[in-house]
Amino acid sequence: MSTDPFWATRLKSQFGEVAPGVRILIVDNLMAAYATSEELQPSAVIIEQGFTDIPEFETMKTLFHELKSVCVYVGEKGSAKTSAGPRVFRKSDTAASYVSWIKEAKNATHKKRPKDSSKSNKDSKIIIIGSSTGGVDALSTILKRFPADCPPTVIVQHTGEDFGGGLIDLLSRLCPARVVAAQNGLVLESGLVCIAAGYRQHLELSSGTPLRARLTEGPPVSGHVPSVDKVFLSARPIASRVVAAVLTGMGRDGAEGLLALRRAGAATFVQDERSSVVYGMPRAAWQLGAAQRQVPLVRMA
Repeated sequence: MSTDPFWATRLKSQFGEVAPGVRILIVDNLMAAYATSEELQPSAVIIEQGFTDIPEFETMKTLFHELKSVCVYVGEKGSAKTSAGPRVFRKSDTAASYVSWIKEAKNATHKKRPKDSSKSNKDSKIIIIGSSTGGVDALSTILKRFPADCPPTVIVQHTGEDFGGGLIDLLSRLCPARVVAAQNGLVLESGLVCIAAGYRQHLELSSGTPLRARLTEGPPVSGHVPSVDKVFLSARPIASRVVAAVLTGMGRDGAEGLLALRRAGAATFVQDERSSVVYGMPRAAWQLGAAQRQVPLVRMA
């Protein structure tokens, strides 16, 4: 991934010399990179470091991890890292140095995570999760551990509008349960994970039977559309059935809503500081007294 045609073209020609037979594609934006990677599942990806500063790159990083693609991040000043560990590369480095490192990283074994053997929750619980910065990786870690017949799960993830669909496709690959985009009137049933990401509408829960998702118009709440606070507050009438969690993220969206749920009888949790990429949202909820416990990400599922 590069916005510098000269560097990308030079690197492509050098790769032909040191790694003949390798197919090389050059893309200059995240959407093209996501679509191309999802379709072709590349062995390695070389990325200019400027791309990593874009919030939606988090979705890309998780996709590369799941595809077992080796990622090389290239910095102008030589500050770079890869998905296999720290490594320094500059644009002036030769393609041979990239190839050597990629081969080394590809030789590392990637152990598959064992399937969750726990039994699904057979009562009428519903899970509601809110997340923001760092949430893509956190959600993938959690949803991998959910059984196929998990309780109905509703998620609000802050992300750019163009990446909502890609995020849902990615999580659908990982989760044994059925992962779908939030839709107005969608029945929330066992084995279903409903996600609102990149929407211009808020996600709420209806109060009727069966329980349904509801998309509503409105201004930002806690600075966001969709808002974690909004979905939490809509679940107060059924709080006794709710298990709610606030994951990694910047700001305080979800804190007030989680407090309201706890007061109404819900079980409430936040991700702990050590496992959070950004501890802002969990901290705000914890300091407000909205969560009963702080939980490490590896135990959250």
